[in-house]
Amino acid sequence: MTDQANDAAPALSAALVEAELARVEGSELFRRSQRHRQLLRHLVLHALAGDTGRLKESVLAAEVFGIDPARFDPARESIVRVEARRLRLKLARYDAGPGAGSPLRIALEAGSYVPRIELRAPPGGKAGALPAFAVLPFLDLVGDDHGAARADALSEELIDALVQFPGIKVVAR
Repeated sequence: MTDQANDAAPALSAALVEAELARVEGSELFRRSQRHRQLLRHLVLHALAGDTGRLKESVLAAEVFGIDPARFDPARESIVRVEARRLRLKLARYDAGPGAGSPLRIALEAGSYVPRIELRAPPGGKAGALPAFAVLPFLDLVGDDHGAARADALSEELIDALVQFPGIKVVAR
């Protein structure tokens, strides 16, 4: 994503954003609205790719709504603006309801087709705080000559895997 799409972009991994997008799409508010799911997915994936220059009315009309670009007249056809407004309202309802506990927030501000994707402030926490995981050493319950080494290696592998996600903080020994 570009800075225009989101100031917190470096802190958010694509996997984290795509997981949140899947939660939104699977929610009761979005499940029956294929058009809004398609529009939201298109906007978020282009923002993730840093391709926000393509998030404009004429391109969306063609790529999301299947309107022939040669025949699209934004002065006469308002489908993109209307559906974007409906999507904004639906995202706000999701954010206030089923999405209130999600670690990320996806919003579409008025006058823009570039989604704003940000970390949600944890309850009682500060905005932009990263979720944290503590990784404790594994115990050797096998008791053979290599058990302790396997337990240490497993702990290290888990730590290494978790630090690959820039949207979380890992606390380890």
